[in-house]
Order: sequence, then C-alpha cells, then structure tokens
Amino acid sequence: MNKKVGILTFIWSMNYGAKLQALALQSVISSLGFDCELISYKRKEDCRISESLRHLQNGQLKRAARGLMLETFNWQRNLRFNNFTSQNIKMSPKICFDLNDLAALSDRYDAIICGSDQVWNPELTRESQLSYLLDFPNKRDLRRIAYAPSLGNDTLDEKWHDTFKRCLRKFDSISVREKSSRGFISSLADKEIASVLDPTLLLSKEQWVEYSKDIEIKEPYLLVYSFGISPGLRKLTEQIAKNKGLKIVTFHKQRHYKNELKRFPNAGPSEFLGLFEKADFVITNSFHGTAFSIILQKPFYSVINIRGARLKDLLKELGLEDRLIINDETKQVKHDEMINYVRVEEKLSVLRNKSIKYLITALK
Repeated sequence: MNKKVGILTFIWSMNYGAKLQALALQSVISSLGFDCELISYKRKEDCRISESLRHLQNGQLKRAARGLMLETFNWQRNLRFNNFTSQNIKMSPKICFDLNDLAALSDRYDAIICGSDQVWNPELTRESQLSYLLDFPNKRDLRRIAYAPSLGNDTLDEKWHDTFKRCLRKFDSISVREKSSRGFISSLADKEIASVLDPTLLLSKEQWVEYSKDIEIKEPYLLVYSFGISPGLRKLTEQIAKNKGLKIVTFHKQRHYKNELKRFPNAGPSEFLGLFEKADFVITNSFHGTAFSIILQKPFYSVINIRGARLKDLLKELGLEDRLIINDETKQVKHDEMINYVRVEEKLSVLRNKSIKYLITALK
C-alpha cells in the first residue's frame, strides 16, 4: 500500500498562487508514488459568509452587509475557483477548522507537509498559525515535513520566536522557499534547513498549459497582475505598452490605465493561466506572477519594494536580476532586451531536481 501524505496549505484561499502551488505540490508528490491529498482546512478568513452571518446574529449590520456584498460580487470568481478545485485537486474527506480536527484527521496519514506559500507568516495566518506549524498531538508515527513555507520576510516578530522554536523542533525535515530566511529558521529549529523551489516552478510549461483555458483576445496585449498599483508600476506599464504597441489587460475591477483593452476581475485559475500563456509581455509585483512569467517564458518586469526578498532570491538564482525593479526605479529599464530562456530553463532544471530530491528524502 502506498504511503498516504496530507498537505496543509491555503487551499481555500481565492488566490491564484495559493491554489496553483497546492495543485503543483500534490501533482509532484503523487508522481513520486504517494497517495496524496490536500487537507481541507478552513480558516476564519476562508468562511466569509458564515462570518457575515455571525456578525448579523450579533447585530453588527454594517459588517455583515459588507461581507455579504463582497461575497455576492465575487460569486462567479469563487465558483470558478471551486470548480477548479473539485476537478483537479484531491481533498481530504473531512473539513478541519481547528487543531482538534487536525489531530483527529492526522491518524489517516503517514506524513503531513505544511507549505508552500506564506503559511509561516503570522500576519496572514493570525490565530491559525499553530495549525500551520502542525502543533497538534497524533496517535501514530507521523512525519512532519515543511516544503517551501515562507515567512513573508527574512525574520519573525520576536513574540513568535519561542512558539516557532518549540514547534519546529518537532519537524522531521524542513525546507524554505527563500534562502534569505534559511539561517534564521535554522537557528530556531536547531537543524539544517534546505532551500527549495516554490511548487509552481516544479511543473513544466507544458504541464501548466494543460490546466489553462484559452481566452479570446484578438489584439496583442501586456498583462498586468499586481496587488495595488504604485506610480512606478503604472508608469512602466504605460511606457512599455506604448513602446511595443500593446493593449493593456488586467485582473482589476476598475480601470487604471490609459490603453486598457479588457479587465478580468472574476477569472478563475484556468483563466489566469490562459491570460499568462497568451500575453506578449507581463508586468507584476507578485511572486507567483513572476513565477508564471518565467514558467511560460514571457518577457516581464517585477516591480517590488525594498523588502521583496522572495522575488530577489528567485530571480538571482535564475540569473534574472535585471528583470527586477525596486522602489519604482524605472529609469534604466531596457524595453527591448530579450530573456534567454534556454539558459533560464537549464538553471531551473537543476533547481527542480534538487527540490524533488528533497521531497523523496523527506518522505522516506
């Protein structure tokens, strides 16, 4: 009988990167011969309607209305995310909401992997942080493994140090996504820490295209995938679009650029992949926006602030530091410089093999 593996990550987040990294990690582990499923763990943030109803019961009418309006507006996007999950991702039979639920479900697995994504960033996980540190009792032998979790930064707020130290020392194997945080995590865990790729980068361009949906856009376009829009990002987008004669396509709800052609605020994961696949250029400030630009071999720029360690580490390893723009410094951008993706793919192949070797060893 194949060993059974559970993955604990942000599976119910309506975020493209979160959903696709979960799919990728499950796909790779299954290909190694393990019976792998995503643990259906729901944080409070993943239960907006029930939270809105709770506000309503407490007489907090404005908060309840705001939550329900947002959920209603996003219904089409949520439906696409849920359909993508049901069609492509194997889920655990039981939904978990807390540590007790996870403890009961853990008896089903030989190993549980936490990661990837920012599951070790307490600013995001809040009261769910202990769950993502696998801080629950278990009745049977259980391997605790971390695959490419991110802190979101290089270090943690000091108030979390003791908690992380206690939990991490129970892990059998730990890897992280950012090299810049490896030394800090090692000091807390008191063990060697591996550096591995984000799961999305473990699958090839051809594998990702199988999950994409063709979006009919007749004109060549520059795709913008960003969280917020800085003045530098807007300026760079409009400069490159004008220079290359491209229309602008975004995921935003509202119009932000002069030469916008279409907006896709309700795109699901398959539409997200389709828009990246057909783009002629990409501007992003997102880690996964950068990752999919690389995977699908697109010309791109990543615009980040000085704290963007996640992107710096990845681009440095792949020899793509020139695609990074820090703090809106757009003066020296070379609009016509091509990316040598043959060389990038060679480096990516080495890193993929190293990351998969880590998984094989950790799951033994």
